[in-house]
Amino acid sequence: MAPSRLTVIVISWNTRDLLARCLAAVSRDGAPLAPEVIVVDNASADGSAELVASRFPSARLIRNPDNRGFGRACNQALALARGDAVLFLNPDAEPCAEALTQLVEFLEARRDVGAVGPLLLTANGEPGLTYGYFPSIATALLPLLRPLARLLPGAPDLHALGVVPAKLPLDAPSRDVDYLCGAAILVRRDLLMRLGGFDERFFLYFEETDLCRRIHAAGFRVVLLPAARALHREAGSREKRSGPALRDYYRSLNLYLRKHHGGAYVALVRASLLLALGARYLAARAMLEAGRADYYRASVRALREGAHA
Repeated sequence: MAPSRLTVIVISWNTRDLLARCLAAVSRDGAPLAPEVIVVDNASADGSAELVASRFPSARLIRNPDNRGFGRACNQALALARGDAVLFLNPDAEPCAEALTQLVEFLEARRDVGAVGPLLLTANGEPGLTYGYFPSIATALLPLLRPLARLLPGAPDLHALGVVPAKLPLDAPSRDVDYLCGAAILVRRDLLMRLGGFDERFFLYFEETDLCRRIHAAGFRVVLLPAARALHREAGSREKRSGPALRDYYRSLNLYLRKHHGGAYVALVRASLLLALGARYLAARAMLEAGRADYYRASVRALREGAHA
């Protein structure tokens, strides 16, 4: 197969209906680019792989016998990709009209840009969170800082401080960011190969954060392009508040911090998180909010377990 301008990689795990919408959107929006599409199915039990084979036969389908995680599955597809640019697209994301062309043309026109992503829209069509700041002690304290910022008059703006990402308006200009949400991120293939793709130690969460940090370290920019948009349904493969999801989250956070900052910084962030989550737990109990209290208690437990993963 001849090289193309774009390869679209989608990782599926029990997201059949979302996957169908995603691939249909890629077929519609990507027609001018004739993208190569690779779907890696991580042993779905809901017929996701069968759907791809029957309804999207032009897509290359990789059927894994087990759930190998996001990063490892992405690297499987990356090894086969032939596009000059590679779009990692979640199955709950759907590119809007002309978004793929806009992203590819933006990347092709700027050699100093290593990765670019669209503005993500909620199911209601409103701008959602699309980018983030690298994890730090300040971001670890967010569970405590957010309510304090709302309650205290004259409290500093967390958006202005570069701690909380802002939801951007539809007409926002492009901007450099720390990292892009992994729901839709376009990266130069040659850069990906140089970096070794995703770090497969991240089973779920922080894979894109780690990748974007390495893109920055390699001397490239990471850019958000709001003119290009994608619908992000966020119905995903797992419940974000579940125990397993929380354990995966804090295990990956621990790995990310150790990799990029070392053990001493990990200890400081963990202490900050325990302080913030513990305070929110006590506040929820005092206000008789049983559901929120259970969530923060589970978060503290997952944080402690993640430190030993």
